[in-house]
Amino acid sequence: MRRAFAVAAVVFAFGRSSLPAAELLFPQERQAFYSHEPIELAVAGLPEGSKAAVELVPTRSGIAPMSFEVLGKTGTTTVEVTSGTLAPDVYVVKLDGKEVGKLTISSGVIDSTLLVSQTANLNELKAGGANFLLGNAFSFGRLNPQQNGPSLTPRGTKTIGMRVFEDAIAANLPTVVYMYWTGYVTHKPFGSMKSWAAAEMNDSMRLLSFHTSQRVRRFAPNIISVGTLDEPGLGWGKTPAGGTASGFPDWDEQAWYEQRGWQFTDNPASRTDDDWLKYMTIRCEIMKDCQRQARRDFKTPWPQGTFSTDLYAPHAIMDGTDPLNQEVNDIPSSHVFVDWGIDRLGAYSGVHLEKSHDPTSRMAHAMNGQLFGDPVVPPQQTYAYRAAMNGMLAAGLTSNWWLNTGAMKPADLAEINNAAKKIGPVLKETLFTGHDVGVLWSFTELAMREKDITLKEASKKTGEQIKLMIASLPENTALKGKEIDINAYSIGGDYKEAVLTAHYALARAGFPAQIIHERTLPYGALKTIKTLVIVGQTYDLPDAMAEHLKKFTDAGGRIVVDKSTTVQFDNAIVANVDLKGLSYRWSVLFLQDAKSFKTPREASLYQTNHFMDEPVRNAVTPLKAAMRQTASKSWAETDSTELLIEHQRGGEGTIVLAINGYEELPTVAEDKKYPIYNYAPYSPTFALRLPPPLLGELRGEGANPSSTPVVFTLEGPNFDRSTELTNPTAPMTAKFEPGEMKVYFVAPRRPEGIAVEATVRNGVLAIEATLKRLSMPWPIVVSITDPTGQELFRLNRSTNLTGKYHETFSLGANAPAGEFVVKLTSVVANLAGETKVAHKSVSRAPRPVANVRIFDTERLKDFLLTKPEIVVATNAGTSPDVIRHLTDRLAIAGLKVTVKSEADVLRKVLYPRVWNPYAKVFAVSKTKTPVAAKFDKEISLGVVADGSLTAKTADGQDVSNDWRLPNSRLTIVGEGFVDFSGDVEQCYEPGVQLHVNEQRQVTVLNADGVDAKTSAEFRVRWSRPWSKLTQHVGAYQLPAQLPEAYTTDSHLIVLGSSTTSHAVAVLQASELLPQIADEKYPGPGGALVSLCWSPFAAEKNAIVLASSDPAGIKAGVEALTQLLK
Repeated sequence: MRRAFAVAAVVFAFGRSSLPAAELLFPQERQAFYSHEPIELAVAGLPEGSKAAVELVPTRSGIAPMSFEVLGKTGTTTVEVTSGTLAPDVYVVKLDGKEVGKLTISSGVIDSTLLVSQTANLNELKAGGANFLLGNAFSFGRLNPQQNGPSLTPRGTKTIGMRVFEDAIAANLPTVVYMYWTGYVTHKPFGSMKSWAAAEMNDSMRLLSFHTSQRVRRFAPNIISVGTLDEPGLGWGKTPAGGTASGFPDWDEQAWYEQRGWQFTDNPASRTDDDWLKYMTIRCEIMKDCQRQARRDFKTPWPQGTFSTDLYAPHAIMDGTDPLNQEVNDIPSSHVFVDWGIDRLGAYSGVHLEKSHDPTSRMAHAMNGQLFGDPVVPPQQTYAYRAAMNGMLAAGLTSNWWLNTGAMKPADLAEINNAAKKIGPVLKETLFTGHDVGVLWSFTELAMREKDITLKEASKKTGEQIKLMIASLPENTALKGKEIDINAYSIGGDYKEAVLTAHYALARAGFPAQIIHERTLPYGALKTIKTLVIVGQTYDLPDAMAEHLKKFTDAGGRIVVDKSTTVQFDNAIVANVDLKGLSYRWSVLFLQDAKSFKTPREASLYQTNHFMDEPVRNAVTPLKAAMRQTASKSWAETDSTELLIEHQRGGEGTIVLAINGYEELPTVAEDKKYPIYNYAPYSPTFALRLPPPLLGELRGEGANPSSTPVVFTLEGPNFDRSTELTNPTAPMTAKFEPGEMKVYFVAPRRPEGIAVEATVRNGVLAIEATLKRLSMPWPIVVSITDPTGQELFRLNRSTNLTGKYHETFSLGANAPAGEFVVKLTSVVANLAGETKVAHKSVSRAPRPVANVRIFDTERLKDFLLTKPEIVVATNAGTSPDVIRHLTDRLAIAGLKVTVKSEADVLRKVLYPRVWNPYAKVFAVSKTKTPVAAKFDKEISLGVVADGSLTAKTADGQDVSNDWRLPNSRLTIVGEGFVDFSGDVEQCYEPGVQLHVNEQRQVTVLNADGVDAKTSAEFRVRWSRPWSKLTQHVGAYQLPAQLPEAYTTDSHLIVLGSSTTSHAVAVLQASELLPQIADEKYPGPGGALVSLCWSPFAAEKNAIVLASSDPAGIKAGVEALTQLLK
């Protein structure tokens, strides 16, 4: 294949160019990069034979500047500063001696492999110990000034959406993209009432998945993971009685259910139990199927991307939030809520439940701060955060983001985050494979408990509450026989609380357990389990699940149940604890008017974590007694009910964790309140109990003759102290600080040190280290100091399961010359290792870049090999000869090709794009007395058939850009008007009058609103082509934005530039393409060939041949057709 180059030479020389018109461009439209990324620079306006001097001047001493000349050939010369050329720093970029910009080069090295962050401004994150940024993918698309089309000059304009990632790179903070479908307010895509299973909803979700992937992959090294939305749940459906409630399907989901074999009805609980379970199974798979599709679409342009979306609230099953939804995630992701019904340390059990689909997995997490009660200030608030963090670490944490941090200042957060960053790397290297106790999460039990409430909701009148009489409450005799309101959420929450209480109490009893989802039983979930704990089971399991339990017990497994379980299991052990109705018992006291209690102190008691934790403390002893009748072995022996025990396997050894959950209510006067957090120091006596199988594993080379393991501690709130236990299995009394976690490293032998080796090649430092004579995770601190004596990095790391550590660092070829010192230390066993390695500073020549380029070459080849039917979209400037050459070559390769004008293949989408199942329609009422309202402006508002919005005052002033003028009366004209700026689509017939008050709130004056089904016929009446473009910012509705404001029915090939081709303009302004072409870049005769995935319609791709002149178009066509050979 012939390749055209725009560069005749790249010469190391330093003569000043004689062409002051030369301009330096950044083709990647970024000025922040990681040291290991290639960086492209283009000099435009450089005629053949002319030279321009480029300098990159560092600001830190010791780093060598970079200077080179570019020699013009076609008017624009592009070079690549290759990966690893530049050391991390801020560089002044000069062209012919004049500063033209800055480049920020970041290391990409993070201080810990455990990721922590919090809600804060970018410049405040690191002060709180954060090492990543939580961002979103909104606000994309470069528009023309009128906002009725794409910008025709997009270069140089950076949207907020793209700047987020560039700023994160400059700050050396990786980014978790939390959501891109919609924002925090809705928990459903594009509004709180939309139906996930509706066809147009799926289409819109898919397009955003394709588009987000193509945008953020441009910053791939910065992106940790990408998710769709916050706290997802299905919308409430209409009940037969006309209300709305959780768990009811809406009419626009009928096709979804019937395609999956369930006969649709709006009263799903009215039929048999088997039919109900079938319905619940399909309902709970709606979000899973949509998210699975999102994952597939997201990975189509970017297979290496990590999909990790928030999935939470496993008890809200009527909203479709089954823990099995986590199966779609590359990294399970959720957030558990504590303080209600469970204390802060109880986040441990909450995380376990969220990953019950795979108990051995780890979780990306978001943790709430204090959500109710008088604000608790540090240090007690800090203790609560410490307890929550340590609980999550013990459960398997890969990252955590603190939201609504309240009274916690950056220094308070740093205390928690920095401590976690020390121990987190070790716990990320361990395995959750050594547990022999499981707690069942029964989908059947939860679903069947919801059936009765759903049947009652079906006939409930609007405003009527469903009530439940709860048992007597010895905690407060005034509340005996209390009747409380219940709903689907409280019923699910009560079952969840029973499961979490059992799991949490087992860990405090010394028998840490996994939570196992019922529907994973057929896949070997009980393979390593000796004891399965089942609580609150009042409905028989399906025959298939019951058969798996029978196989389990026939093989020697034991089942432990609580007293609330009524289902009979073979040879079950009944623990002397009743976990029925726990959430009802605390919630009635929690929600009771404080004035009904004897004193403010008594009222405040029922708000505290100490009160919420009481059922767990009470369950520890009976569950421990039951577990002692099984073959499962305890990991610690203690009389305490406040000490959480967990263990994780690691290579030759294991790691045992002990966390202080003790709270002590302070002495306060009767007219004062208890704070909700009361964590306190604690000195329990306990003994580690290492089961015989573990001791057998420890009998290896160098082990003690008695097979007693060596045990080192890592303790203190900041994990900064370590000792060796003289008698690891003897009872010990240990002093715990509030919320403290002590870590016990159980090893077959003492490590004898750390062996360290380091090399530098091409500016890349590689470190390899090994624990001497021990293979297991071990905490290490890595320090790298440059030849000037500056410590470049101080990192919290861990050895892996084999006791090894390996990592590379891009120092930059121009880093200071001399010896770099590498030190590894560990406070555990007081280990250290050090080495030195020499680096020679090198000046690298940049690499010439061709002016005809193909991006995603192999992916584009693969697409062409599928023999897609393609439409070549032409414009007025497209050469017929070029089109003929292109279509002939495509046809020879076996592709079916059609040529059409752009106007025939690209059309505007009708909006609202996604409708609620029901909209509110207002028509002039003949009986309603118009509402009196003061106004000083009259406005006519409406749309015409082509979608154009008209809004004019009585004197003819155009106010279409802002028709909600205070103190105005609006009369709807034309074909009516749809206001879909809020959560509900408001449809106004002609003649309807509206009033806008001082606060810009709208009141209907002469019409009544009725709910109307948004059927296909309804949408024909009300949907219109858009007239204004904007950017999706995650609000209630999905507005018209680029590129999906346009649609097509075909795969496309589009040719030209933003000024010659409307289709190319749309795509280049949409920020989906790796680079954009214009008159300046890639220059005369140059072309950029890109594959754009599903820009206008799902699974309809576009091949973009972007160039500013006919020669470039011709060269682009030649480059594309060469791929067909």
